[in-house]
Amino acid sequence: MRQVLCWQQAGIKGKWDLKALKRAEIIMERRFKIPGNTVEFVRDLRYNKYRVFTELQNEQKKKGCGRMIDIAHAKQEFEKYLDEYDREDEQICLKIVHTYGVVKYAGEIARKMECSGEDVELAELIGLLHDIGRFEQIRRFHSFEPGTMDHAVFGAELLFGEEKLIRRFVEDDKFDELIDAAIRKHSDFKLEGIHDARTLFHAKLIRDADKLDNCRVKLEASVEAMLGVSEKAAGEGLTDMCRWITGYLILHSIMISIFLRPVRSSKKRIISTGSQAG
Repeated sequence: MRQVLCWQQAGIKGKWDLKALKRAEIIMERRFKIPGNTVEFVRDLRYNKYRVFTELQNEQKKKGCGRMIDIAHAKQEFEKYLDEYDREDEQICLKIVHTYGVVKYAGEIARKMECSGEDVELAELIGLLHDIGRFEQIRRFHSFEPGTMDHAVFGAELLFGEEKLIRRFVEDDKFDELIDAAIRKHSDFKLEGIHDARTLFHAKLIRDADKLDNCRVKLEASVEAMLGVSEKAAGEGLTDMCRWITGYLILHSIMISIFLRPVRSSKKRIISTGSQAG
């Protein structure tokens, strides 16, 4: 209040009293402890803010309550990893788009199931890395055929083997076993050998997210990109992959029909109820 009165006293009928103005500046400086050099003040303020924030982060990490997964950082590292491969290759491009599709579905599923923020980011991280073994499979064999490589196991070994590639994507090792199991088993026909409830949840979630985007891939991608052969060769059934993909599509159509059945029946109930009410 005192500094306000000083500012009012400094200007009388449009004329500024220099002594009152100086007195007001001194009071303001004492009140807010602003140094004479404003640039230095702002710089010191930013530094102190950064220092306090850094100390708080370090303290949280020691207590185990800091943010352990940074999905934005993981995506940046994933893009750097992809630079080692030919992005112009149609199959590589297909898998890049598929990966980000799975990240999207994994996050949506986790959020709709009202998972914690940590589990949402964990689901997205697993989605980002689940097919990391595919890129080397394409470079070596130019094929997705299961007989050439078990891409899920190879990806898990790539991440958690001697090189510990996983550390490029997430610094903390708290979730290593969970991520390893979810990626290693995401393409298994049947989930077995997982006894931890949280690990099993994420192993199921990544499989669902993967299948959801696989349905999109089968509808949008070219035959050459999916099978590595021409449409004519695929039509003549010259490769084992053709038989595999046919069975895969049949399985998907069955899964979709089973999944949509309760939705359709519920819609019918809603329509019938609405007509009766009308």
